[in-house]
Amino acid sequence: MPLFERETSSLERGSPERSGLGTSAPGLLQSEGAIIGEGLILPSLTRNAPKMIVSRMQDHIVETSGGEMHLVVNLAGDRRITILTSTDNGESWDVSARIRGAAPDSSSDVRLVAGEDAMHMVFVNDEGGITYREMTYDAQDMRWRTTATSEVVEGGIDAAITNPTIAEGANGALLVAYNVSTEEGVRGVLAASNSGQNWVTFDELDTEADVGSLRALQTPDGFGVLYVNPDHTYWIVFDPNEGGFTYEEIDSEGALGLYASHFSTTSVDGDIIMAAVTQSNTINLLHYDGETGLWSEGATPAASVGVHVTSVQMSADANGDLYMTYDDYEAGTLVVLKSEDGGATWAEEAILDVPPLFGRAPVRWFETPEHFDGELLVTTQFYFPRAGGFQGPNGLYSFVIDTEAGTVDVERGGAGVEDGPLSLIAAEGFADAAAEATRFDPLWAL
Repeated sequence: MPLFERETSSLERGSPERSGLGTSAPGLLQSEGAIIGEGLILPSLTRNAPKMIVSRMQDHIVETSGGEMHLVVNLAGDRRITILTSTDNGESWDVSARIRGAAPDSSSDVRLVAGEDAMHMVFVNDEGGITYREMTYDAQDMRWRTTATSEVVEGGIDAAITNPTIAEGANGALLVAYNVSTEEGVRGVLAASNSGQNWVTFDELDTEADVGSLRALQTPDGFGVLYVNPDHTYWIVFDPNEGGFTYEEIDSEGALGLYASHFSTTSVDGDIIMAAVTQSNTINLLHYDGETGLWSEGATPAASVGVHVTSVQMSADANGDLYMTYDDYEAGTLVVLKSEDGGATWAEEAILDVPPLFGRAPVRWFETPEHFDGELLVTTQFYFPRAGGFQGPNGLYSFVIDTEAGTVDVERGGAGVEDGPLSLIAAEGFADAAAEATRFDPLWAL
């Protein structure tokens, strides 16, 4: 069964002023697959935004019933957490909401409400607490609006450390999982609410499962939480008979990254699929059976075995097919794999080669949606190491893959350099960064 139904609608194309700018380089770029669009996301251009997106267990991309794509990013400064929306399969993007009160370096997590054009959101606020919002999308005026809000926790949170996640359980209750700095080190905390108000916290977590990251997830009978540290992966569920949470170590390997955050999940018909980048830079797959409640090891794709991977993202389409996106660090590309049999076997779907100007960052920060219908959006953050790194220009470059079309030939070409991305970056005050980058790379043909 499809994970969600999508209504067919006539999508209006964005104007050239708003358009994500496609770029090309015959002989230079090595992208492969059914890539139907790629380009710069203009509203994402900013400075000093290290938490614009992150390749970790949080989700920042959702798709509503009309096929609209929504991207939640932290643009830092006064703009902070912003929702960007595309109604034309990623060709153009508009700001559809700005989230006031978020901390400048806050991360966020969003979850669609089942069967509705609404979502749950959590983020660290500028008062040192965690805020919950329920937001509803109005397709008529292309805007997200807050319909409910509350404070999960009012203080004591460091946005640089805490990365909250949220899930709606099978009974409609909400669970937020987050890590917090204490005198004993970084600990995990859970907070639950039946209505999105009056949150109850549970901070007596297993002392062995520390210094890690938490992902709250829905299961067929309620909630579960993945608690991952560098060397172990735990599964936490509430046991009503015991009156508390029970822990199960489901794998003796953990995840790479600050607070072991380089893992990603998706779900299909009650099953959960988790992929993590281990300390040895290989991908580890785990599968949760929604009927039995048991975890088992998945089939690791041969294409990803090696010492080249730093981040991974998991996605599922409306048919239940799985997609894994990871970075081939040595090749400087993003690789998309597809599985049509629940993860038993994998085949290459696309190779994404970011154009030279936007591919200079030594670390690939990228993201995909956990669920989508038809077109897979892949966004990657760019910055310029010789122009201040994250202190300097930041932005997003995106690819859109038609996962139902098979391989297609993409014609690369367009306007002259004076009309292309370089002129727009200069107009935004980024001329120095563009000049710095192009001293080292030949310009691609635009």
